[in-house]
Amino acid sequence: MPRIPHTNCVVDSWRRQDAARHYFLTHAHADHLKGMTPEWSYGTIYCSPISKALLIRTYGLDPNFIVTVEVNQTILLFLDEGLSVPMSVTAIDANHCPGSVMFLFEGFFGTILCTGDFRYSPVMMNHPKLKDKIVDQVYLDTTFGSPIFSSFMSREEIINSMETLMRQHLEKDPKYKFLIGVDSLGKEDLFVALSVRFDTQIVVDHHRMVTLEILDSEEVPKKCFTTDPQNGFIFAKEKKQVTLNKIIKAAEHGPCLGIVPTGWALDQSSWTGKNKYNRETGIQMIYYLPYSLHSSWQELNQFMKELRPRSCKPVVTTPGLHANTSNFTEHLNPEPALPIVFPPAYSSLYKPALGHSIKEQLYLVTEKKTKRRRTIIEEEEEFNDIEIPLSQSTAISKEEEEEMNDLTGLAKPQPRERAWHKQRGKKTLLSLTLVWYCEVFLEV
Repeated sequence: MPRIPHTNCVVDSWRRQDAARHYFLTHAHADHLKGMTPEWSYGTIYCSPISKALLIRTYGLDPNFIVTVEVNQTILLFLDEGLSVPMSVTAIDANHCPGSVMFLFEGFFGTILCTGDFRYSPVMMNHPKLKDKIVDQVYLDTTFGSPIFSSFMSREEIINSMETLMRQHLEKDPKYKFLIGVDSLGKEDLFVALSVRFDTQIVVDHHRMVTLEILDSEEVPKKCFTTDPQNGFIFAKEKKQVTLNKIIKAAEHGPCLGIVPTGWALDQSSWTGKNKYNRETGIQMIYYLPYSLHSSWQELNQFMKELRPRSCKPVVTTPGLHANTSNFTEHLNPEPALPIVFPPAYSSLYKPALGHSIKEQLYLVTEKKTKRRRTIIEEEEEFNDIEIPLSQSTAISKEEEEEMNDLTGLAKPQPRERAWHKQRGKKTLLSLTLVWYCEVFLEV
């Protein structure tokens, strides 16, 4: 996710060079946490309570850097240090995985909705912050934004299908074991339903059990799960563990079947269209069922039809089907957006927070974010015009010469200087000298 336009806020991005002040996490899936490390301390993170608990458990982050936002809660933030540029943020249930939320940003820049990963539900549009609201821009989850993925099973349909499939095989042999491939977070409700219907515990590994201890609630009771393989015949596995070769190998110790609920089941050209059958026996060993925690093609169209934003951008920027939002342009609101009135303190929004990249200080934030504040040459000329007091003595000591070079020369940064504040690899004009100059003379 890129920066929210005209703000110092980013969503699901953890790069130090983002130079943001406010960071928002939609949910705790690994692909939305790229760049996160245990040492991460560049700004305040806003997320749901479940995501906070998972962040602390997985990365050992300092809880002081994390602010929880409950579902349906609206918080007031300020984009500048002077507390003169307010913005409100509302967390809305994303119907994706435990702790997942959408974020609705409202401020001088308009109204912007970031869906993160979400599965559309009609009740979403009944939210008071979305009902009868004109959204200027939506960052849309287009994971399955293609007519290929027309529709997915509902939660009740996938549970019934899995139960039917499993009972059919248990009738053939009551010793059958079932390996169900899912992500490390999400679809726990399916296992809870199967646990109740078959009156058995779901076998999980120790890593997943730690997550389940965090999720332990009335909806996802921990008692439905176990780490003892002798206490159940339904196993929750990572998708990569439910492959044909591994199922065949497991079948050497008894009848075994793999089940993978995934939206990719509708794309026969993907990995779901291959390696389902045992070539020697011709028996189907893996079933891919069209169910997803992402929105289907029809659901995306319905969501866009009801939301009617003025513009739409993809959350997923991977080239191909994922980044395609042209299929939804017919649902855009043709009404022109109101002109943005930039507050006086706007130019200060991009000052680095907690030691961020100095590069942001070389730009003036305007309606076009790419416009230069001034050229690098202008920076150098202004620097060269500064009068540096020289020693009256014609003989300059080595120490004085080195000090003058630090002040007047944009010398190539040495390894020690490049490591200053971890600004490794910066070019000459972003060396330690320029950093010092900006701090002293520009008061940034």
